[in-house]
Amino acid sequence: MINAAIVGATGYSGVELIRLLHQHPHVQVTRLLSRSSDETMFSHVHPHMAGLHDQPLESLDDAELSVETDVLFFATPSGVSSQYIPAVLGSTLPIIDLSGDFRL
Repeated sequence: MINAAIVGATGYSGVELIRLLHQHPHVQVTRLLSRSSDETMFSHVHPHMAGLHDQPLESLDDAELSVETDVLFFATPSGVSSQYIPAVLGSTLPIIDLSGDFRL
């Protein structure tokens, strides 16, 4: 099983990614990270997702990403991932950026 963490879990892309990964037989979403909703339950922010992921949102700044995480998704608005990804690049953690920051 691949353990995935999602940065930007409360935005549109993050919610859709959670929904898609929930259906994947080999991926488990273990961590949801958000700048705006630290320690709030994900199901309180998105009640329609209750039952899929009832876990607290974590702050990216405080997260120990290498613990129980096999892949890190960035589902953030433009400009956000370019601020955070350079700090994570020193680890061996694979990163998938859904924003446009590193596309060009």
